[in-house]
Amino acid sequence: MLKKLIIVFTIFLCTSCTANYNLNIDENNISEKFTITMPKSVIDENTLQNQFEHPDLVYKDQDYYYDIKLQEDNNNYYVNYNYQHNLENYQESKIINFCYEENYNQVTNKRIIISTSNRFNCLKMYDDVNLDTVKINITTKLKVESHNADEVKGHTYTWHINGDNYQNKPINITMLKSQPVISNSSVEMAIMLCSLVIVIGGIILYYKIKFNKRSKY
Repeated sequence: MLKKLIIVFTIFLCTSCTANYNLNIDENNISEKFTITMPKSVIDENTLQNQFEHPDLVYKDQDYYYDIKLQEDNNNYYVNYNYQHNLENYQESKIINFCYEENYNQVTNKRIIISTSNRFNCLKMYDDVNLDTVKINITTKLKVESHNADEVKGHTYTWHINGDNYQNKPINITMLKSQPVISNSSVEMAIMLCSLVIVIGGIILYYKIKFNKRSKY
């Protein structure tokens, strides 16, 4: 049975491959980017090109679903799949719907919720053909109410998926709308401005009191 996405066909043709799945989320949009790193030692150019020409895997309404870009260096090919979603249509993402049997994307007046079923299906299809690792990164400046990420750095929440844990690796994250996280630099700037206002106010008050005393004599 043919899968829905070019990425799937490419993944299972190579070994020693890795992938990064990146989501950038704000109150209106979700920017989706999936990057597969394929060593040139395990895949040739003809095989790679065939993946871009398979209409059953890449087309949606006679057009490419993803903006697909190919990059390379001396050792690897990098296939990038990009899509800009609004919050509601991320539910239709081909990548998330192939990789997880169930995808619960809920948008309310107060919250943005991304939640999946347990098993990550994009790591392995056959015993001898698979991705070694997948890293899922969700970056947002919205306040995160809850999550089950393996790692958090700044505004980025990361899940590490491999052959040992792919059968039980759900993605769960809940973000609050209209409550962006205030960065440390913003707090520092606010403190500096308040301090400046206090200092200037103190100087003005000092000279005003001094002037009033002189005017009495």
